[in-house]
Amino acid sequence: MNKRKGPELLVGILFLGSLGALILFTAILTGVGISERHPISVTFDQVAGLERGDPVRVGGLQIGRVDDIDWRAEDGMLLVVMVLDRPLTLRSDYAIRIEDATMLGGKVVTIEPGTPSAPPLSSEVTVQGTAAKSVFRTIGRLVEDNQDNLTRSLDGIRDIVEQVAQGRGTLGKLTREPEVADKLASLLGRLDTLARDLLEGKGILGGLLRDDESWQTIRGTLADIREIGARAARGEGTVGKLLQDDELYTNLNAASGSLASILERVERGEGTAGRFVTDVELYDNLVASAGRFRSLTAKLDEGDGPLAVLLNDTEAAANLGKALADLRAVMEKVRSGEGSLGRIIMDDELVDKVVAAVTSLASAIEDARETAPINTFTQALFSVF
Repeated sequence: MNKRKGPELLVGILFLGSLGALILFTAILTGVGISERHPISVTFDQVAGLERGDPVRVGGLQIGRVDDIDWRAEDGMLLVVMVLDRPLTLRSDYAIRIEDATMLGGKVVTIEPGTPSAPPLSSEVTVQGTAAKSVFRTIGRLVEDNQDNLTRSLDGIRDIVEQVAQGRGTLGKLTREPEVADKLASLLGRLDTLARDLLEGKGILGGLLRDDESWQTIRGTLADIREIGARAARGEGTVGKLLQDDELYTNLNAASGSLASILERVERGEGTAGRFVTDVELYDNLVASAGRFRSLTAKLDEGDGPLAVLLNDTEAAANLGKALADLRAVMEKVRSGEGSLGRIIMDDELVDKVVAAVTSLASAIEDARETAPINTFTQALFSVF
């Protein structure tokens, strides 16, 4: 009797052990454990496909799962109850979002507790979350809304592929004609050499890439250009006034109209500029004058003539400079009233005396001219005796 109970007891122990292991693994996989549970309730306007058992993460670390999702009829909001395996303090700048878990699907609740410097969230405050827009759902909606355009685009791509396969166009020639492919390969080789030279600092562009000072100069120039653009946008400077000042723009437009009118007159041969453009005789005279001027400059270069001597002879130029200096000294003395010429020019009393003397002399000459016939007659009369 006892021998039969031994194997049965062993089987029962193995069965209970297997059952316990199954329960343990089930608890681990489902997130249900014997540790302390910390529930948190969050309201959403939509859950975007969130289901019970989906993970809850903080900073990428899973700390719990979604335990329940319920719809509240009083306000139309969805209440999501999450069970965390550790306590979590939310700050005033917290954020809770429902996001895509992977590219293949699934959802995850991401919690950002907030910055440590922010005040803790009151227990009376209703915690609210948002559902991030699904990229795949957005792409699906975009494809659905633009199905006709996508169909036409795919048809166009198919036509291009067919043309390439038939050797049409540039791509077709590249795939069908070895000569074009060789030229492309040669071009790519030269581009590769150019890129290598740039990396090694060869040439102007290479120097700009390798020389920090030149690069800083370029950055400074770009910064100046950006500042000029900002000033122009604010209406500062000439360019800014052109962009912002309507009156200046009107004046500039009027000036442009006047310039167009002047150019029209020039084309018709009116005015001096018009004659320069259309008058052949005036052009010939101008060419002849230019020839004479060229001949004159040639003589000057050869040292022919007084002006050439002044230009080429250092001693003559020095003498001329001395003569001009002496003339300037004489003029300064005349201006200050020194010497006879200075007194005559600057002394008003002497000038008046000179004018009076000249006037008296002119009167005497006039009197002598009037008495000259009488004197001549008297001399002729008495010459007989």
